[in-house]
Amino acid sequence: DKMVPTSALQAMQIALIGIPVDAHCVKTPMMVINGTDDKLTPVSVADQIAKKYGATFRTYSGNGHYIMREPGWVQVATDIHQWLSESVPHTRDAERSEKVNANLSGSDCIRQWKV
Repeated sequence: DKMVPTSALQAMQIALIGIPVDAHCVKTPMMVINGTDDKLTPVSVADQIAKKYGATFRTYSGNGHYIMREPGWVQVATDIHQWLSESVPHTRDAERSEKVNANLSGSDCIRQWKV
């Protein structure tokens, strides 16, 4: 599968409606990355998203929206790998997975798009 540009409809929905997730329900580590030349998601918007979720936020000078297909992607991938190694618990514990699934089932954490 190839990564393709985001549709105008998706961009419009996100811009006008927002992302329908209750930030208080997000309990996992999160990292937001952004290129300083991103024309679809400006640095200020990516920073707001990171703050909303209490996420680690990193910007990459000179990169745009398709940061993993641009020059310098190796450094971005290295940074993501390092962040994952430091931030995400390394476990395959079935009990932990069951707890996560139980927390999401029947909750209002993830809402449907309202158009």
